[in-house]
Amino acid sequence: MLNGIKKRVRRFLGVREKGLLNFLSQPFWDKFDKVKQGDYASMVKSNIGWVYACIQCLQENISKVPSYLYLPSKNGDRKIEDHPWYSLWKKPNKYFLEWEIKYLLTGYLEGTGNCFIYTPLNPFGRPMELNILPTQSVNMRIEKGEILYDHNHGGEIKTYTSQEITHLKYPNLSNPYVGMGPLEAARKQINIKEYMEQFQLSLLANRARPDGLLSSDESVSTVEAERAQIAWKKKYSGIDKVGEIAVLGKGMQYQTIAITPKDLEYVASLKDARETISSIFGVPLFKLGIVDKVNLANAYALEHSFQQDTIMPRLIMRDAFLTKLAQKYDARLIVKSDNVVPEDREFGLKQEAQDLEKGVTIINEVRKKRGQEPVNWGYRPLMPFNIMPLGSAPEVEPSKAISIVTKSTKDFRLKYWKAYIRRTIGEERLMISKLQDYFNAQKEIILRNIRKYGKSYPNKQIEFFMYARDEQTKKLWALLLPLLRIDISNGAETMIEDFDLGISFDLTSPHIAEFFKVRENLLSNTSDDIFKDIAGILREGIDNGESIVELSQRITDKYEQFGKSRSMTIARTEVNTANNFGHLESMRQANIEKKEWVTAGDELVRDSHIQNQDDGCIGRDGTFSGTGEQAPGEINCRCVVIPCMEGIA
Repeated sequence: MLNGIKKRVRRFLGVREKGLLNFLSQPFWDKFDKVKQGDYASMVKSNIGWVYACIQCLQENISKVPSYLYLPSKNGDRKIEDHPWYSLWKKPNKYFLEWEIKYLLTGYLEGTGNCFIYTPLNPFGRPMELNILPTQSVNMRIEKGEILYDHNHGGEIKTYTSQEITHLKYPNLSNPYVGMGPLEAARKQINIKEYMEQFQLSLLANRARPDGLLSSDESVSTVEAERAQIAWKKKYSGIDKVGEIAVLGKGMQYQTIAITPKDLEYVASLKDARETISSIFGVPLFKLGIVDKVNLANAYALEHSFQQDTIMPRLIMRDAFLTKLAQKYDARLIVKSDNVVPEDREFGLKQEAQDLEKGVTIINEVRKKRGQEPVNWGYRPLMPFNIMPLGSAPEVEPSKAISIVTKSTKDFRLKYWKAYIRRTIGEERLMISKLQDYFNAQKEIILRNIRKYGKSYPNKQIEFFMYARDEQTKKLWALLLPLLRIDISNGAETMIEDFDLGISFDLTSPHIAEFFKVRENLLSNTSDDIFKDIAGILREGIDNGESIVELSQRITDKYEQFGKSRSMTIARTEVNTANNFGHLESMRQANIEKKEWVTAGDELVRDSHIQNQDDGCIGRDGTFSGTGEQAPGEINCRCVVIPCMEGIA
């Protein structure tokens, strides 16, 4: 009889052979798995619980990273900021927003390892829309050497070609044509978790077994057993009957059935399954809100590791596939995302401190990185003025101070020039950053006007594209005026300190007001030159019959050049001119009668500036013979004016 029962049990369970090992064999349990290999519908349904938390975390961190188009060239990849590819993402189709498309893209990749983007093309072969097809509804097949994609939409099958579908996939060793995502890789752990959660639900909600057992030494029929069960439940079941005393009949016994320690081990092992699943997805537990092992000491390191080892590789893979989409416009285009890996904070702080100590950088450069305003004392390196290379110090008697005569030597003039350059380089960098922001804002005005008026005016009238010249000239002067005030003050204060002039600099001097008037007029001319330069660039493109996109690219390229060369030229000229004026004005206020011109002494020095230096000491208000200037002020000049020995004596 017992063997017959065993056979019926094995037949019910589908087990053909005897033995526990066969009962637990893989083919048997595959029938009960919720997540099956290659079954994308089962994977999508399993996007719950900790799986959902992992995928949601990856969706948020990946989708928020912007991607940009680049055009490779010999001088490096050139960023393209205005292109129909961006508009396609801004409005992918009439049903979805940009963020929804990006979330679905990442979600299907993580959940199924595949994402199918349907892009209907216009007659010119350009994408008109972006549509994410549910992976579980797409079947891939090869027909006559071409991959086709059958999409089941509510029972209606529609076939798409590889020109219409961009297939994003994660690598799959078992089938290189079909992707395999983290969810499928973690299917065993997910299935185990599902079994455990079902067990826990039964254990806690239904107990998965009776709480107790009534037994009797005498034989009990089925009818009597059911009658006793109903009577027992009616007598003792319910909240209001807790604590009642049970009285058993003759021969009856009550036995409690407790949860075994083995059952409790299954419940506790859910935690291990959670950690295994999160590790396969590459998501640390603290990103899921589990912070019992996280503190301030390791939080930054964990975030750095997550962005570097999980997010950045996925972004690189995404960019490679999105490049396929971008190349439907132009085969040369590539897609790259921003680098999201945070810098090593501890290393950065050490490097910053070392650079400040060695005079490589200045306080205001550090403040700018931290989003703080510059300070007047932050433009000078934190190092003594008299630091010089080993073995280059002049030999003097210990009991005597360095005299003014020593200061006027050729060796001193070169050292002073180098110190001057180290001090003013920070001022140049600050002005360059301000000018770059100014030119970027100017560029955006023109690009916006091109997009706005380019189609309305087929002849592309330049006046509709350009910015307001007078307004931009005023903005340029408003930007530079406070910086020039600081530069003049720094130049004067340094001169007073280095040459012991013993005065307090007067910023209300009428000479300073006159200096500003001259600089404002010169910068107005510079602004006019820039306006004419840009208008000429646009006119050339219009005469060539270029499109709106091509005109926009012209402007982008030109302002990229402005951000480098033009900003550098203006900054170096204005910073040097203002500092040298501060030198000259401090000498005027200290009644120093003579001055001299100091150059870098290298091959870049202009002949006229060498002639100025050869003039030697001249009157403070006189002009140098080479350039006819009172102090250095020509474009890109690096020279400096200082008091000469006779003037100080």
